[in-house]
Amino acid sequence: MIYDFVIVGNGILGTSLAWKLAEKLPEASVVIIGPKDRFGSASVASGAMLNVFGELENNFNKNPALLEKFKLGYESLKMWKKFHEELEEKSNSKIEIRWGTNIINSASMTKFEDQTFSFLKNFISSYNSNKLNKINPNKKIKGLYPQYWSRCLETINIEDGMIRSDQVLSSLDKINFNLKNLIRFDDVLKKLKIKKGIKTLFLKKNNKIECKNIIFANGAYAQEIIDYIPEIKKNVPRLFFNAGCALEISRNAERNKATKTKDLPNLPIRTLDRGNACGLHWLPFKTTNTYLGASSNILSRPEKNPRSNSVGYLIQEASNMISSEVGKSSFVGIRYGYRPTSADTFPLLGETHLKGIWMVNGTKRDGFTSSPKIIDSLVKDLINESKKLPRIFQPSRKLISYYKKNIAIEKAFISIFNKQNSHGMKLTDHNYYDEYKIEIYKKIENIYSKNKIKNFGIHPELLDLYDTNQINNKRSLS
Repeated sequence: MIYDFVIVGNGILGTSLAWKLAEKLPEASVVIIGPKDRFGSASVASGAMLNVFGELENNFNKNPALLEKFKLGYESLKMWKKFHEELEEKSNSKIEIRWGTNIINSASMTKFEDQTFSFLKNFISSYNSNKLNKINPNKKIKGLYPQYWSRCLETINIEDGMIRSDQVLSSLDKINFNLKNLIRFDDVLKKLKIKKGIKTLFLKKNNKIECKNIIFANGAYAQEIIDYIPEIKKNVPRLFFNAGCALEISRNAERNKATKTKDLPNLPIRTLDRGNACGLHWLPFKTTNTYLGASSNILSRPEKNPRSNSVGYLIQEASNMISSEVGKSSFVGIRYGYRPTSADTFPLLGETHLKGIWMVNGTKRDGFTSSPKIIDSLVKDLINESKKLPRIFQPSRKLISYYKKNIAIEKAFISIFNKQNSHGMKLTDHNYYDEYKIEIYKKIENIYSKNKIKNFGIHPELLDLYDTNQINNKRSLS
């Protein structure tokens, strides 16, 4: 049998697409392939933050690609209420969701983070004046008890929210199980061959299947398959593993019997993006556990376990900036997965230049938040109803520049400085900041020089990959 559509990957994007496509085309045959345990899935590791405003960078709206990515998230934010209701109704399951997020600006943060905080306030006020709620720092936010050196200077409450990613995935599985034209394989794609428009997929456990259309929604694991398809490999930005670690913690039951403990938050509490690592966030689930995230580390190959310094950083920094209850809580477990990040950090959405080969990938930390809008648009594209996906993110394209070169270098310095500050760097007196800045600029400029880049802007998170020649696509750079 030759299937109409095969979706590779069973995270939020793959499972949502399978549901909507099979429901929209009841006569079509739809297959979804992915391991039952979903190891490495970014959706499993996420909290999940419905994050649109909370990680915006200073002056992001001056970059057309960043602005387009924001619009995907914002449109999705408006769709999540209905999407949540539909998930609950069709799966007959409850899914915890909360609206509102408190963003803190701390005394231990840098002047550049102060600037981003100010930009965010102004942007939200101008973009949607009814959705910004400034909070006096002296007014108590439930669950916020920072150390004095990390005292909260200012806080705003925004319309971002949180939803239980595990409950969303469970509900999607229930819905998909009842769709008669949807077949699920607990398996992994190992090889792909293309002949006369027919795609032959070789699976690890179930031999092979054939299809007309294949959609890669399996994150950076797709790169292993793409590497054996020269026409795709040389035209689609490479995918990397952005490893993210988060923790589940709960009240210390024994300690709670002996002493009065501080309140837990009733809404997410978070910082802004810190050094491109998405920032600290503490999410209050209705269960006894809370969620503390998240680390970020770009890899060319997946590491099977999170790094211990990521775990240590989350606990220590959250104990300082948010509440001592974090460090005094009981450790329940670790969530770990790989956010798919492309060689320019922008999504790969839609059909490649090879007919019938599609991608919904490279969404980095935005896949869960933006899934309603992305999937709604992708389904329309797949069935030729209309072209809704942003053309700028088509998979077969040159790399998208992160601002112009001079701005990208400046932002790279700021990112490095913010990151090193968050990890405890303390510069001495005697104007060493100026010397430090010159030193970091030299390192960044050497990477540009080494790659002979004249105008192209490298995203700060990707500098190390350029430095080690893991991104080396000369046709795309200028």
